Amino acid sequence: MTVAATNAYLVELDRLLSEPLSSVRERENSAFDTLLAGCENRLVLFGAGNLGRKVLQCLRSIGVEPLAFADNRMGGERRTEADRRRDEERRREAQRKEEERRRADRRKGANRRTGVDRRTEEPCSGGQAGVVEDFAPAVSNPNPSQQQVMGLPVLSPKDAAEQYGASALFVVTIWSLGHFYPKTRAQLEGLGCAHVESTASLRWKFADRLLPDFCQDLPHKLYEQASEVRKAASLWADDSSRREYLNHVKWRALGDQDALGPPVKEESYFLDSLYRINDHEVFVDCGAYTGDTAEQVIRRNPAFSRIIAIEADPENFDRLTKWIGTLEASVASRITALNVAVGAKRGQLRFQAGGGEGAKLAADGNVVVECVPIDDLATETAPTFIKMDIEGAELDALEGARRSIQKHRPILSICVYHKQNDLWRIPLFIHTLAEDYRLFLRPHDVDGWQLVCYAVPANRLRL
Repeated sequence: MTVAATNAYLVELDRLLSEPLSSVRERENSAFDTLLAGCENRLVLFGAGNLGRKVLQCLRSIGVEPLAFADNRMGGERRTEADRRRDEERRREAQRKEEERRRADRRKGANRRTGVDRRTEEPCSGGQAGVVEDFAPAVSNPNPSQQQVMGLPVLSPKDAAEQYGASALFVVTIWSLGHFYPKTRAQLEGLGCAHVESTASLRWKFADRLLPDFCQDLPHKLYEQASEVRKAASLWADDSSRREYLNHVKWRALGDQDALGPPVKEESYFLDSLYRINDHEVFVDCGAYTGDTAEQVIRRNPAFSRIIAIEADPENFDRLTKWIGTLEASVASRITALNVAVGAKRGQLRFQAGGGEGAKLAADGNVVVECVPIDDLATETAPTFIKMDIEGAELDALEGARRSIQKHRPILSICVYHKQNDLWRIPLFIHTLAEDYRLFLRPHDVDGWQLVCYAVPANRLRL
């Protein structure tokens, strides 16, 4: 990036962050009301999954009743019990095929992480008709031929657009892995919907019930940390990272989901264009899940030195160890699996386990797990590569790896999408540990998911 381009990038960021905090708070409080009033309080929710239902509850709590749900799963025809049985059979078959596909992808090294958790709670709402979950019937339904959810009609996008597209506000109540908001917005606009919005302003209005949600949170919290946001802006090593950083700041500040571009083609945690897995690699996999990332290491270089696979969820850990048991002895002997969490200090912590990718540390967790700093695990073998996808505990775990990072300069692949301020706090923290790291930011999924910060020492960069 030229000096002029860099200056323009920083000027745009400064312009974005110059909004007075009082104005930001006012925007949070009034944005959704303004949008709704502009459509004479006529509202359609696109997506009848979990998020759509939560939104409907919020709206009803203030006396707002939407006109309908719209959902790609609806074809608009009368549905019989036989239809529902066929849909259930198709759903189960789709789940079976998806599990087979995920295992095949992991064997091939693909890393489209699609476990069943909050991130994939509504896989069909913006996708294909034909894989349909049964809708809850209304208590009192004047039109039995019409599907309903929580007493609200569910229409096909075409029918919803024909009836309400010209005048109503269509809010896209879908946010899950694989869903791309600009594509859904284009779909609705193509059907004639004149007013299409994401849930951003609606989330701000009902922040006590809908936020924080991973990296989505109230904008004023970002503005309160504006100085840190600016400092982190200067750390990125290439144009792609700077553009991505600015786009994500825009999204967090303005709710502008259109600012987020498409994901890169490279697999999560491994930027092969920048570095390679070498024969001496000691790979510390924090959030090892069932071994999907470890499979990628093995595929990239079967001669790796060692993998330390850390997974706190008992059910996931059981699946991880079973997978290790399927490997050749010469490979399995170089993998150590640990059923612990990683953090800043030793202790026992509560953990919300469930056998999915969303398992995480939580004060109300259903199991108690041992927490160990990475520095305590690295007393015999120095880590050369640390990956973290641990549901918001990344910064704490990095603190527990401080000595290892400063002494050994491992490559770091750290997820920065679990909390709003991970976007700037994690790169800033890494920079305080080792100023000679080159930092990169890459999105590996759409709509803000799977955003990873890479810290690469100069001697590992492919030049």
